[in-house]
Amino acid sequence: MTENKNVKDLKRDELGVFLRDRGIPYASRNKEDRLVLASIAEKRNVPLKSSVDDDLKTIIEERKKKMVLEDGLIKLPDPVKMLAGWEKTFINFPNTSTTDVEDYIKLCAENHNVQTKGIKSTKEGESLYLSGHVTGVEYHRISPNISYCYIKAIVARQKAQTQAPYSVWIILHKRTGKVENAYCNCPAGLRGHCKHCVSLLHFIVRQIEAGCNKACTSKPQEWHKPHAQGKRVTQPDFVRNLVVKKVTGRFDTTPEDLKKKGNKSRLAFDPRAVCYRKEKTLLDFDLKKLEDITNGNCGVLLYSPRSNIEKNAGHPDIENIQIEEEVETISKTIPVLANEIIEAKQNINQCDFGEELLLNLDNSITDETVDYVVRKTCKQSSSKIWFDHRIGRITASVANECSKKVNEKDEVSEKNNSVVAKIFNYKSAPAYVKSLKWGRERELPAIKEYEKNAKGKHKDFNVQSTGLHICKENPWLAATPDSLIICDCCGLGCLEIKNPEKYKNDTIQQMATSDQSYLNYSDNKQISLDKKHQYYTQVQIQMYATNTKYADFVVKTVAADDNIFIQRIAYDEIFTMNVIHKCKVFFTKVIVQELLTHKVKLYYEKLQNNEQNSDQVFTNSNLEINEVVQEVDTGSATTCMNEDNTDIHVPSSNPAVVCPICSCECKDEPLTLNEESICCSKCDFWFHYPCVGIKGNENVVRSKYRNWFCKSCKGKK
Repeated sequence: MTENKNVKDLKRDELGVFLRDRGIPYASRNKEDRLVLASIAEKRNVPLKSSVDDDLKTIIEERKKKMVLEDGLIKLPDPVKMLAGWEKTFINFPNTSTTDVEDYIKLCAENHNVQTKGIKSTKEGESLYLSGHVTGVEYHRISPNISYCYIKAIVARQKAQTQAPYSVWIILHKRTGKVENAYCNCPAGLRGHCKHCVSLLHFIVRQIEAGCNKACTSKPQEWHKPHAQGKRVTQPDFVRNLVVKKVTGRFDTTPEDLKKKGNKSRLAFDPRAVCYRKEKTLLDFDLKKLEDITNGNCGVLLYSPRSNIEKNAGHPDIENIQIEEEVETISKTIPVLANEIIEAKQNINQCDFGEELLLNLDNSITDETVDYVVRKTCKQSSSKIWFDHRIGRITASVANECSKKVNEKDEVSEKNNSVVAKIFNYKSAPAYVKSLKWGRERELPAIKEYEKNAKGKHKDFNVQSTGLHICKENPWLAATPDSLIICDCCGLGCLEIKNPEKYKNDTIQQMATSDQSYLNYSDNKQISLDKKHQYYTQVQIQMYATNTKYADFVVKTVAADDNIFIQRIAYDEIFTMNVIHKCKVFFTKVIVQELLTHKVKLYYEKLQNNEQNSDQVFTNSNLEINEVVQEVDTGSATTCMNEDNTDIHVPSSNPAVVCPICSCECKDEPLTLNEESICCSKCDFWFHYPCVGIKGNENVVRSKYRNWFCKSCKGKK
């Protein structure tokens, strides 16, 4: 009716209908105000808004898309139409963590361009959960052959609680606990991270943290607790008075009976996956392989077609015999080569031993050997081969420290015990160290975030896992990048990921402006990796070992924004060759000496046995023999990190500086930061402040140029 009239001729109520049909909000009851809005809409030809049916169809289509997973390979059923199979217990809840919830909310916020990054919905959702608005939580496993499950609940409104509550359902991965999708029938529910969805996610995480998804045998006993009110308590009685209900069913059901309705046999259930339920015929099996294994003497072969059986299968062809020789594709480790030289040539001096060792290393490393080690060590710290071939080699993570032990005159520093301990893995960092644990847990999410960021900037970009790369030109050198990256535009490169636990909640700018950070913040607000830091040397050695010309150095934090830093680092040949030259000097003068004498190894073994007054002959290159006595009493004092004084040795991919008293890692990068740990000026061992009775306000701690000696070295200055 209002379509054919001029807006000036419309009445007040008709103007309201005109504006509502075009989706134009208005609040005034005055006709003149409505007329102004209607005139503007008429001049701009504002179209009529879509009908309710069109909006409903859009909502239904978007809702169905949430049930399609793995690029369309899996289509889950509608949880609203699933009437049976719901469980009201939490025993089967996946192990969803707070990190999984945060990652899901952040991903949804990015997909919908939400400026608050999901922070508002996170706070309001937690408030709804704490206020008890989440009720009627139920779990559905969908199917044993599907890796996903449903969890649904009823969430009361935040304000209008007298109105109907909202229905929420969430899709979780059964094994990993990852949040795949969520839906709520509130106006913002299609986004998947409204406050009602988040409230259910908080409920799930709290139940898992409380151990509600554990088996009853994993929980403390609750016999002493009184029964819940309103529930019937079973009274104890004699066995003869108990009524046992038997399972109903028949064992003699035929295939024809299965098609009929009614009581079916218990044997009718097939626990196998659908793809394996097909009945196989004799021809579906590999009869040729069966024939080879049995040399043709198998009765089943008599029932197969004659064309599938060779007549002379039972008689081997003696004339055509191939002789196969087993070839060793992996080289021997450095300690094994060293022991063979020592056993073959007794009383060999250090110079001849070093030349013989380098010659054997050069002969044992080929292109096939390098490729084989890379393939077998892709699991890195989980591979035994990875650990074996790192021992005795200077890796990229310690190359900077080794090069600093050698001056321009190729003279080696006296303090090199801790570096030798790292190279030979005499002291490994404990698994519970926060910095190492955080780095391992966050490496995979950081790689995924980097890959998502880089795919839009490179053509056919891909991230590949890799292992230990032994340098063919210098077999005493090796490197293990976190991954290899390849694309059509840039070629092959290295990827190094850093997840600093110390700055995990800071933005990249806050981290770069910190005094102790390895990132530089220039005057023009540019952030870059400090070239004097060990990480720069590590990346350069990785490029040299993998024969690549660039590397991406990535730093990732968990801040709300500005949480990832990516720098493309080019190969610096002059810098790298200088480092490799010094590392080779360190290898020939220090590592070769340790392989021949095992001085540092014996010293560490005596430290571990807590022999208070044991004498250890300990030799540095180009130095006279010094006598070292360990006098630290670990039996009567409580150390800072290992209160029960037990030795914990867990292999680490990046061995840290370890305190000899408590066998625990010192503070992050003590060689750089000098925090909460101190180095002896004579024996080069690092100690925690509490382990040696230092409070931190002493003059020797405040001054960089004062010497401090441990109890072993006092009196031998």
